[in-house]
Amino acid sequence: VGFFVCGSHSDVQHSHLEVHFMCGMIISIFTLHCKNIVTDMRISKSFLKKSLTSIVFIATFGSATTINIPADYSTIQVGIDESSSGDTVLVAAGTYVENINYNG
Repeated sequence: VGFFVCGSHSDVQHSHLEVHFMCGMIISIFTLHCKNIVTDMRISKSFLKKSLTSIVFIATFGSATTINIPADYSTIQVGIDESSSGDTVLVAAGTYVENINYNG
């Protein structure tokens, strides 16, 4: 059972992955993303009859999004122009005839 609190914000996204090994070791990976400033963040994890080897906790803050070309924007350049630091621009297979400025 995982329990996450990110201040009073309701836009918290989290994912959890457990990797089990035949020797009985378990690695637990948490990823937490909150779009607003975090004022209070706690995490707890309870295990029932499990031998936890390690926990990896990844927290990111900001509004990172994935922009899909051409689903979100018809050109790669507009997708780049509309992206912010930390965003991902994914380009679907196809032919795109345009000049691209990566801005850095």
